[in-house]
Amino acid sequence: MKITAIEAIPVSVPTQAFRSALGVFPTYDYGIVIVSTDAGIDGIGEISTLWDGKGPLQCHFVNDLFGPALIGADPFAINQSLRAMETSFEGAWPARAAVEMALFDIVGKALDTPVYNLLGGRVRESIVLSRSIPMDAPIEMAAIASRAVGDGFTCVKVKVGRDPAADLAAVAAIREAIGPDILLRVDANMGWRTA
Repeated sequence: MKITAIEAIPVSVPTQAFRSALGVFPTYDYGIVIVSTDAGIDGIGEISTLWDGKGPLQCHFVNDLFGPALIGADPFAINQSLRAMETSFEGAWPARAAVEMALFDIVGKALDTPVYNLLGGRVRESIVLSRSIPMDAPIEMAAIASRAVGDGFTCVKVKVGRDPAADLAAVAAIREAIGPDILLRVDANMGWRTA
């Protein structure tokens, strides 16, 4: 089996001005990577660049640098492909990760096994999916968290990283709104200067 084509497709998702300690983001810019083979098996990977807005740049790395370097390669030779994608700059990690995901997807499909079997086996039956709560006034954050719980989320992740008093007020308001049984996580996005 050989790789015949690699394409990265930019994806931009509107956020309604999501606010975190890293700033306000009107969109999240990602990419979807599709690796095709001569066996008719396609692998899919995701370029995840949540905060830096560089999804289109990561797609460029795949389309113009990594893709041409991997045409004709064996998709099972994942480590060789990773070496072929080594660069002198570190900014291309999301692009490399997406290609690696797509290669694992191909191998899993070819062997008719879930990718977790290729990575050492399943370690849990499910994962908790959280809903991120953007920074806002505590009452607004509590309302967003309540709606998320009403939509079926059993975990909310609160964006903090402002001054401690504002963060404490937001977390307290959310805890009161969602009750004691919903998992509550906090994510400061490097907004706090010290532990």
